[in-house]
Amino acid sequence: MMPGTETSPRPGARQVLTLAVWLGIVGGLLEVALVFYRRAADGEFTGRPRDLLWLAPLTYALLYLLWAGMVLLVSGKWRRLSPIPVVGFGCGGAIVASLLTTHFGPRLHPAAVLLLGLGAGLQLARMLGRNGGLLPLVRRTTPWLLLVLLLVAAGSVGRRAWQERRARAALPAATAGAPNVLLLVLDTVRAASLSLYGHNRPTSPTMERVGHEGVVFDQALSTAPWTLPSHASMFTGRWPHEQTTSWFRPLDKTDSTLAEALAGRGYATGGFVANLLYTDYEKGLGRGFQRYTDFGFGLATMLNSCTLTRRLAGARSLRVLLGTDEMLTRKHGTDVNAEFLAWQAGLEGRPFFAFLNYFDAHDPYIPPPEWFRRIAGYERRDELSPLRRLGVLQRRDGMRPEEILYERDAYEAAIAWLDAMIGELLTELERRGALENTILVITSDHGEEFGEHGVFLHGHTLYRDAIHVPLVIRAPGRVPAGVRVTPPVSLRDLPATLLSLATARPNKTFPGGSLARFWSGGLQQAEPVLSEVQQAVRMPEWYPAAGGMLRALTDTSHHFILNPKGPPQLFDWRADPEERVNLAGTPSGDSLVPRYEAPLRALPPFPSPARKVEFP
Repeated sequence: MMPGTETSPRPGARQVLTLAVWLGIVGGLLEVALVFYRRAADGEFTGRPRDLLWLAPLTYALLYLLWAGMVLLVSGKWRRLSPIPVVGFGCGGAIVASLLTTHFGPRLHPAAVLLLGLGAGLQLARMLGRNGGLLPLVRRTTPWLLLVLLLVAAGSVGRRAWQERRARAALPAATAGAPNVLLLVLDTVRAASLSLYGHNRPTSPTMERVGHEGVVFDQALSTAPWTLPSHASMFTGRWPHEQTTSWFRPLDKTDSTLAEALAGRGYATGGFVANLLYTDYEKGLGRGFQRYTDFGFGLATMLNSCTLTRRLAGARSLRVLLGTDEMLTRKHGTDVNAEFLAWQAGLEGRPFFAFLNYFDAHDPYIPPPEWFRRIAGYERRDELSPLRRLGVLQRRDGMRPEEILYERDAYEAAIAWLDAMIGELLTELERRGALENTILVITSDHGEEFGEHGVFLHGHTLYRDAIHVPLVIRAPGRVPAGVRVTPPVSLRDLPATLLSLATARPNKTFPGGSLARFWSGGLQQAEPVLSEVQQAVRMPEWYPAAGGMLRALTDTSHHFILNPKGPPQLFDWRADPEERVNLAGTPSGDSLVPRYEAPLRALPPFPSPARKVEFP
């Protein structure tokens, strides 16, 4: 007799649903244990929410309840179907598939995961169909498991609130009249796509207005072409090779952060981030913030907590069916603004340092239809990305010119939408009377590429499109209005700049120097600016960083890129801003190459990937 045929008195719906909840909680806890075991063994971050311990079991319990409900509906029509074994079959198979996927990832073929999961589900169905000996245990322990989940959830949320109150209460008194500090990071926004820097589309009117009231840096360069090390530099003043950050490892507790320094001077500190891939709390950027808001408690967070739902949500066939490439790991700028404004309203006059990370310009580029129409001049077809359809590792010659233009149109429309959200934020702060005594910084962590040098997105080259970013500083009474700084500057200098502006004292805490030297003393010469990126992982060999780490120096005339596995590249960025002509290999260029190559080769390497770091 096949499992699932009726061999015993028919179970009630409550018994079936209880089994589904029990299997969801147990399976979720097994997955959580495996996730944390792998993090402890490998020293790599998990990419999961902080509340994983209770979110994953809860999500699986709800999903398995849905499965059990469907089974009950079918069994009500087909009386020969016994729901207990069928529920066990589906849930048991899903548990094993999730554990295999969590542990092996892409190393294990999906077909193997499916077969092993089906086998495990069949064995559980047979066991439940034969004697149901597991059911008394399920009945006795399910209420206790639910109670434990409730206590863990309440304890996790309550502990964070208690820690924030305790940290706020322990703050020293702030200096009278101390200015607020507001750091807005527009993730993935390149300078070349901003009207602030001469682009022919009105993508940044808010930034332009802020620039008229402060200082605009025409050649601000990120220290790295991707999120984590670039943010770490903005918080610590350290170059990427001085950090513990990597593609899989967080920032450790070695160096002081800007949030820690300002908290030590009586500032309330809050971080509100939308990039849930590389700026969430697990990546080490939350150190020093009394409140650090990343994942919320919505459906997207629940689905992102579980291996199977994460994998299913990324399936291309599902994306096409739904008509969108929107990500689970994204919050919109409206949510970031609301979180910050709610926090700021309760500060009771204490000066604040707030860091806001916006993710709306990151791929896949999905601006609202009205913003796409306003910037691109035509209607968007759908929310599906040609680049994601073809694969994000696509070569330029693999995409038609109209597809590349379509992606750029969506990207620049997303930037314009984001700029408008920043305008709304500043308007509200002005209405509250908080903007006038605020040091405002608008910048980006890195740029974006659209095939200008054969690759797309970011993180794997050091061309200007990947590292040339906006930088505007507005601080009435502390920063002059209407000034443009033309020499190249590094975002590495931001912590020194903000600390010295906030305290009106020379910086002695962070490496680097205050950018005030460019507007206060008439300095128009600068040291060459360093940018670097570690060797790319799981990337095609033709990607520039696939062969080893890349390093670059930019001075007032040239941009030099050193690739240990390829020929050097030297560009006259003023005469050739799109970097089409490599001067290395020409008589004039070869005479300049040693000036840039020697200091880059003298730099120490990145820390070994095997180096263990302490998680936050």
